[in-house]
Amino acid sequence: MLHRYVEYFKAIADAGSVSAAAQSLNVSQPALSRSLRLLEESVGVSLFHRDARGMNLTVYGRALYRHVCFMEREFQHAEDEIERIRAQAAQRLTIGAGLVWLHEVLPYVYARFREQFQRMRIEVYAGDSTVLLQDFVSGRYDIVLCGLQNVPRLDDVACVPMIGPQFTYFARSNHPILDGSHRDVRDHVKRYELAVYKSTFGETYRPEDDHRMMTVIARERIAYVSTSISNLLRTLTITDLIAPLPLACADDARRYSVIEISPELRRPSFESGAIYRATSDSAGMVEDFLSMVKDFTNEYD
Repeated sequence: MLHRYVEYFKAIADAGSVSAAAQSLNVSQPALSRSLRLLEESVGVSLFHRDARGMNLTVYGRALYRHVCFMEREFQHAEDEIERIRAQAAQRLTIGAGLVWLHEVLPYVYARFREQFQRMRIEVYAGDSTVLLQDFVSGRYDIVLCGLQNVPRLDDVACVPMIGPQFTYFARSNHPILDGSHRDVRDHVKRYELAVYKSTFGETYRPEDDHRMMTVIARERIAYVSTSISNLLRTLTITDLIAPLPLACADDARRYSVIEISPELRRPSFESGAIYRATSDSAGMVEDFLSMVKDFTNEYD
């Protein structure tokens, strides 16, 4: 519904007279005339030519009428969007996420999203890019937040780049590599065997995925593969293994007395972002969620 004076103005213009408009609106003719007079006083011009044949718009009235029609359409669009949000508010959003997204972004975005969509159920599943993308193609997720290097080429898949996370090496705080005696830590790190994290979703493990991200990894040096970050970090505390992990895992690692070996070992990962099906029933809600993700990652950068 538009402002009453504007609504009455449009009704008079459409009907061609105050009496006909009053009848269609089910209001008294004096009330309608008074509203029109107040509107004309507000804009400071006459909106109608009045003669025996009825009421015709002046040049000012025609200008106002065009904008009122636009306002009416926009208000209808707003009502439709509100109804869509209300209808979707009780639905579920399923998200697959890589480590950086899981630790550094989603908890904070969820808190913001929850304020607006209190009845929305969010389900988050962790994994690596390869398996997350496979599961996305099979229809498991509404959104996947991960590396974008192997995004499937499908007509309805939207791909939104957002961040470029860093990887680095971690070891227990009393690890020999941290004793300060090594002049070139980048060379010395090659002497230790590796523990790597892989997803619980799927059975395929591809060591080359890690090698592409960490240029100093050698395939034969991978000694331990875990599908649990907590298990991997705990294993680091009692062995001399070292682990390539997203820098975003640093806070979790410190809880296990595991720390970054050296900032010199940091390497950029592939560009990371979101993929979703632009034609799915949940696309509107997904875009609302991703808008908040973009806002957060802009602040994060």
